[in-house]
Amino acid sequence: MVFRDMYAAIKTVVRELYVEGFVRNKKAGKLAKDTIIMAVLLGVAVGGFYLYKYYTHSKEATAQKVLSECLEEYERAAGGMGSWYDVEVALEMGYEQNSGSNLAPYFLAYKADAMLEQDKKKEALEVMKEALEKMLPTDDLYGVYNLKFALIKLDSDTEKQEGLALLQEIAQ
Repeated sequence: MVFRDMYAAIKTVVRELYVEGFVRNKKAGKLAKDTIIMAVLLGVAVGGFYLYKYYTHSKEATAQKVLSECLEEYERAAGGMGSWYDVEVALEMGYEQNSGSNLAPYFLAYKADAMLEQDKKKEALEVMKEALEKMLPTDDLYGVYNLKFALIKLDSDTEKQEGLALLQEIAQ
């Protein structure tokens, strides 16, 4: 009974506000409509912004978890308890699943490392080059991976001169 009376009172108040604000006073009604439309648009924009932030954060958190699992596999292989091929496959799958993430180039860089452990220098060069193309030069580890890329080139049979030139460029 109390809830029914409260509902009736709220309904009456809302109806009276609508009639007073929109029906009787046309000028105030237009201003109120415009204000409500702007408030709704602002609410949608702010809501969209926070929804996008949540989506990106979730995507990055997933990529971080997968990379962490791949690095555990990497550590096992480095300790002689696993296969470098398994590490390569895990990193490839991790990259494919998280290619839109900011961590995607690091999947490739570690994959190139696993390929080097398997003596796949040519393929490792291609993968490291792709990783560097996806990294920004302002990334903290860009210089380290660029140096590693030059050293891999220097160790290869066909690209020694390019590796030396890249090392000299990095040194300057």
